[in-house]
Amino acid sequence: MPLPLGTLALALSAACLPAQVGRFLGPTEAATRLPQGPDRPAPTPPLGPGQLPKGMHQHVGLSLPENLSRWLYWWEHHRDAFAPLTTTPAHDGTKPASTRATIQLPEALVPALEEAIEAGGDPRITSAALVALAKLGTQRPTARRTTTLQNQLAATAEPIREAAALALGIAGDPDCLALLCSLALDQEAGRQATNCSAGVPLPTRVFALCGLGLLVEPPGHSDAKARALEVCRQLLANTKPVDHDLANAAVLVLGMLHPDAQVEAEARLQASAVQLLADHFVRPLAPEQLPSQAQCAPAIARLLGRHHPDSPRYRQWFADALRGQGASGPCSVERARACVVALGQLGVPPAADTESDPDHQLCQLLLATSRTHNDPQTRGFARIALGQIGGTANRRVLLDALGQAPRAAQSWIALALGVLVYHAYEQQLRDSGAFAPDLEVGAQLFALFQSNQTPDVVGAAAVALGLSQYRAAAVSLRAMMKQKLAQEELSGYCAVGLGWLGDGESLPALLEMLGAARRRPLLALHVATGLGEAGGEGVASRLVALLENGGKGSPVGKLANLAQAIGRIGDVRSVAELVRVLREPSCDGLVRAFAAGALGCFGDSGARSWQSRVGGHCEYRGLGRGLVGEGVGVLCWL
Repeated sequence: MPLPLGTLALALSAACLPAQVGRFLGPTEAATRLPQGPDRPAPTPPLGPGQLPKGMHQHVGLSLPENLSRWLYWWEHHRDAFAPLTTTPAHDGTKPASTRATIQLPEALVPALEEAIEAGGDPRITSAALVALAKLGTQRPTARRTTTLQNQLAATAEPIREAAALALGIAGDPDCLALLCSLALDQEAGRQATNCSAGVPLPTRVFALCGLGLLVEPPGHSDAKARALEVCRQLLANTKPVDHDLANAAVLVLGMLHPDAQVEAEARLQASAVQLLADHFVRPLAPEQLPSQAQCAPAIARLLGRHHPDSPRYRQWFADALRGQGASGPCSVERARACVVALGQLGVPPAADTESDPDHQLCQLLLATSRTHNDPQTRGFARIALGQIGGTANRRVLLDALGQAPRAAQSWIALALGVLVYHAYEQQLRDSGAFAPDLEVGAQLFALFQSNQTPDVVGAAAVALGLSQYRAAAVSLRAMMKQKLAQEELSGYCAVGLGWLGDGESLPALLEMLGAARRRPLLALHVATGLGEAGGEGVASRLVALLENGGKGSPVGKLANLAQAIGRIGDVRSVAELVRVLREPSCDGLVRAFAAGALGCFGDSGARSWQSRVGGHCEYRGLGRGLVGEGVGVLCWL
C-alpha cells in the first residue's frame, strides 16, 4: 500500500478525506484525458465517500480539488529539495540527512522489516516494509535482501508486486539491472518473475522502469545507463495509447541519466539521451500524448543543467517553442508549461541589462509570460522560473511586482522570492560556509504577511519567510498559527514556515498545535511537516506516540506526515519505538505500515528523497495515472 509522505500529500478541505489517493493527490489532467474507445478506458466516474474504482487497491491519502494552478502544489511537489539551512551540525540524537549513512542503527531494525514481509497478511504492511528494506539496503546491500525483494514480485496482491519492482531499484543492487529491464519491457524473464504468463501488468512495468532509473542514476554506472537508455528508446518508439504511462516514465528516467560529461563515452551517452528527448519532443503524436511528450523539455534541462556547452542552444530552443516559433509549431498549453519549467532550470542570471544579451532576453520573455500568458499555471511557473534563475535583476523585478500584482499572482511571487533567496544562501554556504539573510526580501515578505487579507497569499508568504530565514517573523508566525486555527491551510503553512526557520522557541507551540489538530487533519498534516523540519530533543518520541495512538478512524494524511516527520528528524532513539509498533499485532494495520515507512526514512543517505529523484523539476500537471493518478502511481509511495 502506498504511503503518502511528502510530495503534494495534502488536501484543501476535510470533505476530501474519504477519497482514495496517495502521495501526490487527486487525478491530474493527464490521468483523466484519455478519450473513450475500444483500446482506451472510459473515465472513472465520480465516487462516493470511501468508494474505490472496481479492481483498484486503496491508497491512503487525501484528494486534490479541481484547481491545481495554486502555488501550494508546486511547493508540495518540490519541498524535498529545500532542506532547512544550517551552518552547524544537529544535536541530541538528530542528524542531517547527509550524515545518516554513518549512523549506527539498531540491529533489530532489518529483522523487523524482514519479519513483516515474511508474515504476509496485510498488503499495506508488506509493501511498506519492502520499500523501507530497500532504502536501508542502500547502506548495507546483501544477497538475502535482494532475494527477499525478488520473491515478492510473484505476490498475488498488485501493490506488493509494484513495491517489489520499485524496491529493487531503490536498493541499488547492480545485479538487478537485467531483471528490471525485462520487467519494464515485458520480456519473458519479467513474466516469469511476476508469474504473469500473459504479460507483466502495466503498472508493474511503470514501477520497474522508475526503479531502473533509480538504480542507474548514481555516478559510475556507465554501462547500466547505456542499457537504461536503450530500454527508454524502445518504449518511446511504441506510441500505443496503453503505453502512455510508460512513455511518461521513460522520459523521466532519461532525465535521471546524469553521465559524467568529462568522460568521452559518457558524454556520448548524454548527447544520445538529449537527442532522443529532443526528437520525441517534436514528434507528431496524438493529443492525449502531449503531456508526456512535453515532459521532454524539463528532462533535457535536468540532463544539461545551466552550464553545459549545449545549454545556451536549448535555452533558445525552448524560448522559441514558448513563443510558438519552434519546430513543434504553435505552443500548446502543455508545451508552454513544460518549456517554462525547463527554462527555470537552464537559465542563468543576465550578465548585462541590455536587449542584446540573450540571458536578459530570456528573463524578459519569462517576465512577459508571467504577466500575459492566458494559462494561469504557465504564469505561475514563469514566476518560479525567475526565482530559480536568480540574480540581481530578477530579484528586483520580483520585489517590485510583489506589492503591485493581483492577489492571485502575489502568492506565486512571494514563493518565487523565497526560492531565489534560498538558492542564494545555498551558494553562499558553498562558498564560505555561512550566509547573510536578505533582510530586504524578508522585510517585504513580512509586510505582505502582515497586511494581506487573502489566506492563500498569507500562506505563501509564511512559507517564503521560512525559506528566506527572516527570523524576525517568528513571533508573528506563531501568533497567526494559533489565531487562524479554524483556517487549517493558513494555520498549517504558518507551521511550515516556522519549521523552515528552524526557530527553537517555536517547538512548544508546534507541539501544542499538533495536539489541537486532532480533529483538523489538514492542519495536523502541515504541523507535522513543520515539526519534521524543526526537529528538537524528544520531539520524535512524541510523534511516535501520536502515530501509535492513531488507530482506526484517524485521518490518513495526519498519519502520513507524522511518519515523515519522524523520519526527517532522524532521531535514532525513535527506531526502537517504531520497531515495537511495527511488531505489535494489536496496532491498526495502517499504523504499522506507516511505522515501517518511517523506519525506511532512516536509510536515506542523502538530502534528496527517491521521489524527488524521479519526479523532481518535472511538469507535474502532465504526470499520468501510472505516476500520480488517483493515488495509484509510483510517486504515491513513501
